[in-house]
Amino acid sequence: MSNYQEGYLCRCCGSNHAKLPMSYGSPVPDYYYNIPLEEHESRIEMNEDLCIIDEEYFFIRGCIEIPVLDAEEPFIWNVWVSLISNI
Repeated sequence: MSNYQEGYLCRCCGSNHAKLPMSYGSPVPDYYYNIPLEEHESRIEMNEDLCIIDEEYFFIRGCIEIPVLDAEEPFIWNVWVSLISNI
């Protein structure tokens, strides 16, 4: 007997959805996980689309939209991009 289940369990709303998600991404940039939990408040400034670590590392979240044949909406890949400051 297979444990395969169509669709997915949404981490946002907690519901099962029959269709596969058309958007994937990470809520934070990878570098975020290198900072010890007890130092997050003092070292990280963050909102939904911006992350600043140690006032030295800057990340912005963007969306790459990929058209999907015969789909009503595009596939969206949420990415974090590192920005370099020359200040």
